[in-house]
Parts: sequence; structure tokens; C-alpha cells
Amino acid sequence: MRPVDSPGARANRTGVALEQLVDNALWQMGWAHRRQIPVGRKLWGDSLVVDFLIDPDQSPEFPKGFAIECKWQEKTGSVDEKFPWLYLNIVRGSYPVPVVVIADGGGARPQAIAWLRQEVDGVRFAKVFTIVEFMKWLNRQPRLPFRLIGR
Repeated sequence: MRPVDSPGARANRTGVALEQLVDNALWQMGWAHRRQIPVGRKLWGDSLVVDFLIDPDQSPEFPKGFAIECKWQEKTGSVDEKFPWLYLNIVRGSYPVPVVVIADGGGARPQAIAWLRQEVDGVRFAKVFTIVEFMKWLNRQPRLPFRLIGR
């Protein structure tokens, strides 16, 4: 009999699965990027570790590079409460580059996703995507020569 995951362990596992999808898609595009890398300080001073840091000159839309934060929630819960904190860290300059958020899983309240999308400024807070929207956007970007650097 397979052991049952705790809610926290399951949330962590499903969040990692979303990150793996994004990682594979970025590698398929040939985009140089790094995962789980410290990029600055959160508002209270702790280290800010970003899910993905995309190197400069990978996308014409972001010539200086950009960060991707992945948020997966299958059931209603804490992700809604994390959005305002994520937003504050973005707009108050904790990230050195623009931020793209991928929020999916169907568990976030529609009002929370709508609020997050409305807060996009196109500068520091660049975009909010579902995983499908992100894949469609990524497929319209230039594919770069495949590299094995950093994988």
C-alpha cells in the first residue's frame, strides 16, 4: 500500500511538477536559464530565491532577462494569500529583472487570479499566465541554438 502524502508534501510535489514542465519547455527553446537561484532580498530581508532566472537576450521582449515564479494550487488554500506578498516583493524592487508569474492548478480563487492579472504593470510585474498561456507565448518566441550549459 502506498503511503498517503501530507497536504504540504503533496503541494510541494505538484509545485515541483509545474516547475519541471516550465524547465523542459525552456530547454526545448534553447533558452539559457537557472533554477532556484537567489536574486535579491525579500521585503523583510531574507534571501529571495526565484523559481527561474532567464538569461539576457533569450526573448526579444525581455532583453535584460526576466524571472519566472510558478504557483500551483489544486484546491482552495494558501496560494491566494501568497499573491499579495508576491506582488509586493515584485513592485517594491526585490527582483532585479521583470517577473512573469505562472499560476495554475484550478485551486486559486478566480477573484485572486483576476486581481493578480489587473496588477500587472508591464515593467516590473510583466505578465501572469496559466501554463497553457505560457506555452502559447513561449512557442511564439525565437528558438535559440540548443545548449547544454548549466543543466
